[in-house]
Amino acid sequence: MSNITLQRVLFQKLDKVHIHLFFLLFFLFYLFIRNREVKSILSLWLKYKIDNYTKILLKNKERERERMLLFVYGTLMKDLWNHNLLKTSNFLGEFETVDNHTLSIEGKIPCLSSKQELYKIKGEVYEVSKHTLKFIDEIECEGVWYHRRNISVVKADSTSDHIDHIIAQAYFNDDDGLVLEHGDYRRFLDSKNK
Repeated sequence: MSNITLQRVLFQKLDKVHIHLFFLLFFLFYLFIRNREVKSILSLWLKYKIDNYTKILLKNKERERERMLLFVYGTLMKDLWNHNLLKTSNFLGEFETVDNHTLSIEGKIPCLSSKQELYKIKGEVYEVSKHTLKFIDEIECEGVWYHRRNISVVKADSTSDHIDHIIAQAYFNDDDGLVLEHGDYRRFLDSKNK
């Protein structure tokens, strides 16, 4: 492998920040050999840059740790075709909406609607990172096809008199479709497969 090919492979694997740090360290090493007086000024500058870079990395990790709750009622649920988008998310359990809504179908695509308040919608809640949520927003065409909004949900198997609800995000689509007689997408799929 030639030197130029090796450099290309190396630079393809490094992002811009790492490349800049590499050249900066190389430059500082060169100056250190050439001029010891410049060393102290540049070492202070380098320390400042490394501290800033470290702060940026820590901020990004903190942002990744920020998580949101997502209520899913259709193809994002366990064992359905888009569930793999939630593979890095924490499953919190099966939930249902506190308020009545409508579940309609366009093709095989479920749509949660608040136009008619017919029944509670069954689904699952996941704790997702902002990165995962952003990716799902793109897949679900958030802002065009679906609109993500807050929704109140409770554990589906909750039997106590004092029921605590949680607020999660859910994808709504108020377009007209085939309105189901119930709010359970799995039940709809099972009836179609019979």
